[in-house]
Amino acid sequence: MLRAIGLLLLVQSAEAETGNLLVNGDFTTDFGGWTITDSSAGQNIVFWTSPAGTPPSPGGTGGSLNLTAFRNSSITASQCVAITDNVIDASVLIFPFVTAGPSFAQLVAFGSGDCGGNALDTIPLASTPPDLPVWITYNVLGAVVPPGTSSVRFELGTSDGDNGSDGDYLFDSARLEMSNIFEDGFEVDSGAAEID
Repeated sequence: MLRAIGLLLLVQSAEAETGNLLVNGDFTTDFGGWTITDSSAGQNIVFWTSPAGTPPSPGGTGGSLNLTAFRNSSITASQCVAITDNVIDASVLIFPFVTAGPSFAQLVAFGSGDCGGNALDTIPLASTPPDLPVWITYNVLGAVVPPGTSSVRFELGTSDGDNGSDGDYLFDSARLEMSNIFEDGFEVDSGAAEID
């Protein structure tokens, strides 16, 4: 009986870690839950675009995050997530308005549980998208984080490519999910659960 209860708790724990680990990844009503960092001391632009905005967000139910960088600067939106698995999936939709300055989406891995200290690694999701006015999906599937990773910072942003070429992008549908349940490779044999 105890084995059955232990297996049930293991399955419930695995289910609790599935789904999007980001808060407000769809930017439904605002960009709450995201930390904005502006290297320009206020000259860059960040705002929420409603579903009725141009272009409408892909799902039609939420809004989008608009980040614009000017004059040799950058602006990012980030979120720190504690993780317990060693393999993760991440994705984001990017709409390019002005692509002279590049956009980026990346995961930064940390040994601490709060994205503090030195970064262990950076895993890119996106490079500069083509200069076409369409939503483009960028993702990384099955990314193996470095040993000892306890948290990742999901970063979205843009920069002024060189002094005078702006970057202006919409971001939507940001997702971060665990890819596997067991970080040490141990898997429970299906015959291990005995019900008395």
